[in-house]
Order: sequence, then structure tokens, then C-alpha cells
Amino acid sequence: MIENSEYDDIEFGVDVREIRRRDGGPMRDVVRLHPNLETRMFPSWKSRCPIYTTLKLERQYVTVFEVDGAVESYRSQPLTLKFALDGQPVEYTPDFELRIAPWNVRVETKPKKLLLRNPQLAKKLLVVKRLYQSRGIPFWVLDKDRLPSSDWMESAAEISRLGKTEIDPLDEYRVLTALRRYGELPLGACAALVQSHAAPINGVLSIILRSRRIEAEMSGTVDETTLIRLRRLSSSPLLAARNHDS
Repeated sequence: MIENSEYDDIEFGVDVREIRRRDGGPMRDVVRLHPNLETRMFPSWKSRCPIYTTLKLERQYVTVFEVDGAVESYRSQPLTLKFALDGQPVEYTPDFELRIAPWNVRVETKPKKLLLRNPQLAKKLLVVKRLYQSRGIPFWVLDKDRLPSSDWMESAAEISRLGKTEIDPLDEYRVLTALRRYGELPLGACAALVQSHAAPINGVLSIILRSRRIEAEMSGTVDETTLIRLRRLSSSPLLAARNHDS
């Protein structure tokens, strides 16, 4: 067990432990660990923390996590699991951890073709999945086939870019009240209700990221005609496919 005030060391069973940084930071230095890969830092507006990625697939899923309203928050390289594999001590750090109430979902983003080329890694991930499943903890291995449509991704990228702002609570209340009354409204009509923001459309889109109480029509282009409605669980692309690895 780690005797260090900077870490939480949780025993899951005999020779199985999960270690986290108490400050919520990543367990791996991805720049040092992958010096030949392009490491990017994404400042998550939803989670209010930096998210580190090294691969395109990881960055694509960050866009999904940022905009999917079912995701309350998420972190990158959130923990290290220590266990035995083939009689030898090994470590595993998932790419992400998502808070999707009532779960904390551990996520590995990995192309299936890579796992086919690396049976030892595939075996390791299978053991990790079984360890977590035995404790009722979801563990997902996500490939590109789990990504939403290209239109959804295009809309999500725009919402993530434009919605990084704050909205006055009274303005948010006006938007929510109108949506409860009418069911759905164009983004331009919602923006017309915003009185205390220099860029009203951006203010409306920020509700998608922070309070997660509304959602947009994910049809590619985000403009004044984009339909806005109250958020529905059925709209979550992650929850729609949650039975694949949960």
C-alpha cells in the first residue's frame, strides 16, 4: 500500500489495488510516457480540468464526452489499477473515467485492429474488465464504431467551441421556462431571451456543457435555426450503446 498523502490507495481484494491522486490529476505523465506521440491538452469546460490525449480516437471521444449530456464530468488517466496477470504484478491506467450517474465508468479507447495485433494487451483488458465487473463497476473499451455520426460530431465540435462561456442564471431560467412551454425552439429564439450576454447564442450553448439541462439538434451545422429542447436521456450516444461493455 502507498504511504503517501498525495494518493488514495484502495484495496479491491487480494493483490488488487486502485490508486488515485487526491488532487484529481492524471496518474501518468503522457508526454514522458509517449515522447514520440503528439500529446494535446484540451481544457474541458464541462469538467473544469485539463484533459490529455495522444491519439486521434481519444480526441474524438473527448468531443463526445464534452457534449453528451449524460456525462456529468470526466478525467483523463484518472487512476492506476495494480493486479496480477499470469503470476506477475502489472499495472493498468484507463484513458478516461466518466461520471454517468449512478456510475463511474472506466474507459479505454482502443482500435479493434490494434487489439487483434496485440493479444497480450487484449488479454490484459479482459482481466481488467472482469475485475471491475465483479465489483459492479462498468468498464468500456471503445473503438471508432461506437462514435456518433459525422453530423453529430460536427455539431458537438461547434457546441464545444462556442459554448465555453458563462450564462446569467436568470437568462438560463428564461430559456428553460420557454422550452418547458413550447417543447423546442430554434437557437435564435432561445438567444432572444438572453439579456445579459454579449453573444447570446454562445450563452445558450453553454447550458449544454455546464448545467446539461438542454440539448441541440445534432445535424451538423449549428446556427440560429438549430432546434433546442430539454435534454433527454434517450439522446445520449453513450447510453444508447452502454450495453456493449457495461
